[in-house]
Amino acid sequence: MAWATFVMNNRSQTFSDISSLECNLQNQYDLVIGPVANDDLALLFRQFEEGFLSIDALAREMTFKRLTSQYSFHTPRAVERLKKVGVLK
Repeated sequence: MAWATFVMNNRSQTFSDISSLECNLQNQYDLVIGPVANDDLALLFRQFEEGFLSIDALAREMTFKRLTSQYSFHTPRAVERLKKVGVLK
């Protein structure tokens, strides 16, 4: 449920509790790792935003989706730590 709340808070145009641990609007986290919001998740988010799903139902539905992770770099500090380790041919 924490990931669903985090995602929804950071997608929301009206969320304003920037001191919340479930918020990264002020880039308090250098790096955020989590499931990619693909079309399946976008539909779930829309259903939540429109009041058709509770946050618990959203979190539960997210656990049943086959998801891949994404890495989101939010600060120069995070980007500076990237290192090239190989070349794809």
